[in-house]
Amino acid sequence: MKKAMTILAVVLAVFFASSVISSAGSAGSILIKKNMQIITIKKKNGELQGIISKDGPVKLKNISAVLWNSDKVGWNENSLVGGSIIRKTKNKVVFKIKSTPNNDWGGWTLATKDADFLWLNVDEFSIKGLPWEKVDNKIRYGSYEKPNIVISSPGTATIYFNSNMISGFVSDIIPTGKIYIYWNSDLSGWSKTGEKDPKFFGEIKVDNLGNKYCEIAGLPNNDKGTFTAKLEDGTFVWLDVSKWGYSSNIVVNESEGQLEYITAS
Repeated sequence: MKKAMTILAVVLAVFFASSVISSAGSAGSILIKKNMQIITIKKKNGELQGIISKDGPVKLKNISAVLWNSDKVGWNENSLVGGSIIRKTKNKVVFKIKSTPNNDWGGWTLATKDADFLWLNVDEFSIKGLPWEKVDNKIRYGSYEKPNIVISSPGTATIYFNSNMISGFVSDIIPTGKIYIYWNSDLSGWSKTGEKDPKFFGEIKVDNLGNKYCEIAGLPNNDKGTFTAKLEDGTFVWLDVSKWGYSSNIVVNESEGQLEYITAS
């Protein structure tokens, strides 16, 4: 009897171990590449697997797209990057998402034809490609860092987006055409319709890793203000000060949406 119980315990241990191992890819796979993601979702009896849905099984015929969601590209209906089906069989469907950030932190949803958004349960998918980890029920991949701003002497601001996308503003920005970043303050002027642009600005450029950045020279040594992005059509988008990291000489006033810095002469 004791021997039989021991054998049963071993069998159960093996069963549960194999269940845990297999569950990671039980619903499909996610391949994260530079500027691209491939999402493979398995089907069982015509139902998509690994989808979080309070309304029961999800059928492919009700899905219009797959979306990557993050602060850098927007969430659900505001997401700038989505993908469509590139292949489907009886047992699976494959989506391809292009123009994704090369370093990011977020998750995936399926957009339904009735304007709902269903999250993928990442615990049920195998994930490979760029280095990644799960943090707060989201996937962080690549060399992810928040965008950050450094102001150094003598009055030079460097804005690092740490991505191929432009993020950290009050509304999403599609990175097309020439985009400039302006410093706004009482000393340099303010980005307001019908008024002269501020004195200090720089064009967004791309470094050798594909990440966008901007450098602005000539700022006053000590000042208080904020940054705006000027799009190709002439409109300005204001910085969201809560979404950035900063050098130690910058103090953030979130209630005013402004930054105050001190630099040496």
